[in-house]
Amino acid sequence: MRLEFPIKKDDEVILLASARSIDNWFANGGCQPPSEVGRMHNLSDCFALCGVRNLTRVKSIDGTKVRLINDAGDFYMAFDPTAKAISIQASGGVNINGAQISGAGEVTDALGKVLGTHRHVETGSVTNPPQ
Repeated sequence: MRLEFPIKKDDEVILLASARSIDNWFANGGCQPPSEVGRMHNLSDCFALCGVRNLTRVKSIDGTKVRLINDAGDFYMAFDPTAKAISIQASGGVNINGAQISGAGEVTDALGKVLGTHRHVETGSVTNPPQ
């Protein structure tokens, strides 16, 4: 698994430099013989750890949850290991396998039915929409 970050110019990262060239490993994976390139501790052989922030960019820190959160603190996914719950704040909505939750809280199932206004037929009569 991997976690992908959209990075841009001036984002903060931590660089981890490999002692030798990583060209063979990067191209082929697995254990590879040393590259013939004589590079040592070169920026070309660094790994960037993204998502680090200095305190001037961090709006809040929650020491009880694992969160993927934007700098403004208004868009996040939080995993609470104590409650075994996931919280999502997404004003643009959420899509889970085709089911959608709009930013206003309207739920549409994967078949396109809006659950707040969906009605069922019970023994020949139509039910009232959910309240």
